Order: sequence, then C-alpha cells, then structure tokens
Amino acid sequence: MPAPTFAEYSTMAANILQALHLVRQFDRYEFQSDQRSLHRGFLQGVLWFADGSELHWREFVDTNASPQRSMYAYHFQNADKHCLFRYDNASHRPSLGFSDHKHCTDGSILPVQRPPTLEEVVSEVLSIVR
Repeated sequence: MPAPTFAEYSTMAANILQALHLVRQFDRYEFQSDQRSLHRGFLQGVLWFADGSELHWREFVDTNASPQRSMYAYHFQNADKHCLFRYDNASHRPSLGFSDHKHCTDGSILPVQRPPTLEEVVSEVLSIVR
C-alpha cells in the first residue's frame, strides 16, 4: 500500500525490518532514514546474516510519485564480499533497454518485471543462506 508521506513510508520500512529481526531472519541490522521534504527522502541499511553474508540496500522515495521508489538498489554479498546478486534501476551505458534489472553472479544482467520489495529480497537471500 502506498504511503502518503515519507515519514510514514520510513516507519513502514523500519517496522518490516524490526518484525523480520524479531523472528530471527537475520542477526542484526542497521537502518538510516534521511527525510528531505514531506514526501521525499532516502533510506538505507545493511542486514547481516549468520553465515557472514550481508544485504546492503538503499531507496530514494517520493511518495507523490508513481512508483514511489524512484531509485533503489539491493546488493547481496557473501562473507568474502563477493556479489551474489544485485537488484537496481540504475542507468547503464550502453543502455540495457530496460530500467529494472538484476545483476547475477555470472555477470549477466536480467530484466525484472517489477522492482522487488525489501521483504522479497530478504526472502530470496534466506533461500540462499539456509
């Protein structure tokens, strides 16, 4: 459900992280929220998992826009700091021909139908670390 203000979007993200942490989906996490106006702001964080892997994520949000996340990146790396996958919507040169995409371990870049949510990315990570 879209949030009417950035503060509400940020609170929803914080609540999701707290709930996932309470049910021991990851060992610890860091979360930062930088509100820049009533509707805009930047969220970022890191989730640390029991096997030493880490999920680094960031989102730039404008709750007046559709979609509300105008920029996102979810970067999952193993304990040796090697990227296992990354979702983002960053522009590439030359152009990929699509915005939302996934970088895979083998170096391939695949289009995604829709940007994943933080919860969906955590679920994907858990399917790897368990």
